[in-house]
Amino acid sequence: MCEPFEIKMTGTARELIDKTRAKLQLQGGTLTGDEHSGKITLAVPIVGIIEGNYSVSGNVLTITVTEKPALLPCGLIQSKITDFLES
Repeated sequence: MCEPFEIKMTGTARELIDKTRAKLQLQGGTLTGDEHSGKITLAVPIVGIIEGNYSVSGNVLTITVTEKPALLPCGLIQSKITDFLES
């Protein structure tokens, strides 16, 4: 498990969740939940599965990675998730 990290959002929580859900589905992942909290799952080819929980408070999204492949460092996962959400 990784330490929780925060991402400041632009737009509404609903817009971010809808956009993220669609992007994850294109990559074979899932997002279950709503604009307040939920769970994200994404399979990383060859390496394994990344799972985490999210919560939204105001314009801050907090993500906690709860399961990850042993070979992937938390810092790399955080960087990739941040890039993914900001693109």
